[in-house]
Amino acid sequence: MKHLLSLLLPALALIRPMLVAEVPLEIPQLIDDRLRVTLYAADPDIVTPVGAAVDARGRLFVLESHTHLAPTNYSGPKRDRIKIFEGTGIDGRAARISVFADDVLEGMNLAFAPDGTLYVCAAQEVFALPDANDDGRADDHRTLLRLETTQTYPHNQLLGLTITADGWLYASRGNTGGFVYAWVGADGTRIPGYGEGGDIVRCRLDGSGLERVATGFWNPFDLKFDRFGRLLCVDNDPDSRGPNRLLHIVPGGDYGFRALYGGSGLHPYQAWEGDLPGTLPYIAGVGESPSAVLDLSFTGLPAEYRDTLLATVWGEHNVTLYRTQPAGVSLRGNAEPFLRGGRYFRPVALAPSPDGSLFLTDWVLSDYPNHGRGRIWKICAKPGVATMPPRSAFAAPDPDPAFVRFTRLHAAKQSENFPDLRAALTDEDPFVRSAAIEALTRPVFRAAITRELDNADARLRLGAILALRRAGVPDPTSILKARLADSDPLVRQMALMWTGEKVLSALRSEVEASAGLPGLTPRLFETWLATTTILESDVAKLYAEGTPGMRIKRPVPPALIERIVHDDQRPTALRALALPRLTDLTDEKNNALLVRFATTTEPTLQIEALRQLSTSAHADTPALLRRLALDRVQDAQVRAEALQSLGARADARLASLLDDPDETVRTQAARSLRFASGDAALQQKVAARLGAAARPESLEDWQKLLATGGDVSAGRRVFFSPVAACVNCHRLDTRGAMIGPDLSVVGRTANRAQLVHSIVKPSDDIAPQFQGWEVKKKDGETITGLQGHLRTGGAVSIISLDGREILIPGKDVAEFGALPASLMPEGLHTLLSVEEFRDLVAYLESLK
Repeated sequence: MKHLLSLLLPALALIRPMLVAEVPLEIPQLIDDRLRVTLYAADPDIVTPVGAAVDARGRLFVLESHTHLAPTNYSGPKRDRIKIFEGTGIDGRAARISVFADDVLEGMNLAFAPDGTLYVCAAQEVFALPDANDDGRADDHRTLLRLETTQTYPHNQLLGLTITADGWLYASRGNTGGFVYAWVGADGTRIPGYGEGGDIVRCRLDGSGLERVATGFWNPFDLKFDRFGRLLCVDNDPDSRGPNRLLHIVPGGDYGFRALYGGSGLHPYQAWEGDLPGTLPYIAGVGESPSAVLDLSFTGLPAEYRDTLLATVWGEHNVTLYRTQPAGVSLRGNAEPFLRGGRYFRPVALAPSPDGSLFLTDWVLSDYPNHGRGRIWKICAKPGVATMPPRSAFAAPDPDPAFVRFTRLHAAKQSENFPDLRAALTDEDPFVRSAAIEALTRPVFRAAITRELDNADARLRLGAILALRRAGVPDPTSILKARLADSDPLVRQMALMWTGEKVLSALRSEVEASAGLPGLTPRLFETWLATTTILESDVAKLYAEGTPGMRIKRPVPPALIERIVHDDQRPTALRALALPRLTDLTDEKNNALLVRFATTTEPTLQIEALRQLSTSAHADTPALLRRLALDRVQDAQVRAEALQSLGARADARLASLLDDPDETVRTQAARSLRFASGDAALQQKVAARLGAAARPESLEDWQKLLATGGDVSAGRRVFFSPVAACVNCHRLDTRGAMIGPDLSVVGRTANRAQLVHSIVKPSDDIAPQFQGWEVKKKDGETITGLQGHLRTGGAVSIISLDGREILIPGKDVAEFGALPASLMPEGLHTLLSVEEFRDLVAYLESLK
């Protein structure tokens, strides 16, 4: 789940407990009518359950959370408990319930070892709880792994674990907010880190042999192996980039996220879908807040479920099935519904039982603090349905022929292996390339791979720079000087990233020159801009001090943008990409430049200049925009942008455009003139042009009506229009505010139906980092905003709706709590015509 709240326990007394008058019991619905789901336990027998595991005897162990942001007036236990549920009574519920352990702090997940010992993943340690005398109570606490960090929020620390038949324990760590951290094994082995994303490590069951497996995650919440021995993971998504991910984890894998570069996931040094060289893609995108993954081969369901994967989707009240197909070394998957619940269904953990049934824990409510509700569901085939035998939890993995080459390449350590590794760098499979890059970091290959930097094949140059970067060669300046001028844009991009990561200020002139080379793409420009910004900032000092990555601000210097856009010697493509970032529009020099670009014959510069003029307060701007809108020699899109940029300044002098020969211009004229003062005849004509299509009343009808169609370009203008006012809260590329999620790539995460849902009913599901919070002061003042933080002594800081951080001293705070509704206003869609709404959804869907 996406978490930005960093809360200190001493201040939690200020949080108002959520009062839920009634939580109706609604049985979630299975899609397959050959299966059945029954309630196995419910509060008060189980509350706020998270991790679960079943032992060889079929006993279900569930981690009952009581320390996850629990208010000080919380009536439950002071520590988390692990409960055992056994048997089935005549009502289908557990026949016996007992407490196995009751001294766990911020527990997350459970897993059994082959010898029957239970292992626990808590926020800052992984430990074993043996039951040597088999009395159903833990009789020891042996710590295997510890996490050292000053970060305090549990949901971005240690999260998941799983154990193999041959005695390896795998554990996952969240992003820790970009804080300095260290994994520490029981034998004293340390893996320190700073600024990477979350990672996955493994060690022996006594805590020895600690080693990193993979990195580049946001919050990898759950780990499981499939029957072929593939390690699977569900990873939550950064604040503004999705979707959540179902991943195949391989040794040495880099999955793209880096906490050092902020929490949005949109920094050009970050990847999410294998979209940067050297990073790996996902099996499938997953819905909001995935919390568990499972290969259904370990259950006794019908045979067609063999090798399908299941993921719980906490934020969307469902459990999703994934049917996978081979994709080289890895897999790709397609999602299907498996189990759907209502508002009070928040599935978390999946635990298969030796008898073939499947247990599912349910957090019930949407609030994150402990709230005293909880359920456990049991899924199995109905009597008489043919099923497959459940695979044993610790059966030896079945052979996976596709993985043989990966394993061989990854293990290569001899100089004679170099030709195979070199060839693998040009393979179509990113997993094969990843194995080769990891192997080539070994010193035995250093000289040979360095020579490939000058190869005529750009793919080999790219592979060489990735391997040398991952190897951490001590002074890459000489390597990068030539590659910053490489003819291949991808090689140049990786050279820019490496330069920025190491803050190599000696290469500033080479970085500057690289922007003028051919092949400049938007992603390459953003990388160049990020690198230039780093080299012109004080981040080297912040890095040296270990400043948490997500707290480091990297604003693009306005002087840098002005330097680019005013330089007529710069390529047009570079200036057009920089123009949306021009900020000081009151400057006469900047205004004159925008006016010149708005009347140029270069379409890219013209459109960007018009978009910038939409916020210009210069006295001559409205006249310029009206002239361009009325000029039939101009392209229709240019005229429509001029109308859009006029906004509330559009008036009756543009009435003739309602009869313009071009449909694009007519439509935009009607939308812009909607609130123009004028005679009744003009407004009647505007209304006729906007149309009066029947408006649905239900969400479902809106989704059906807007399922197809729409004009993407017109939708962009709706987004930035004063009517929709989306830009007042949402950022898109370089424009807008950050009260709501950044929508730059929202089309990757949400389909049309979901987009319509989020606009019509914005309060149905609120991502945690955009939860509205309210502080009531003792003097009666109420302050509303985002990202509430409880500070020492009861002080509260909150991000106001205009972006300011306000600190309220503890002595002034009467109450502090989450708002029940979204900060996004209800009824936005009622301000739009049906076609405007359709265009807006089409535009949002296109943002990929």
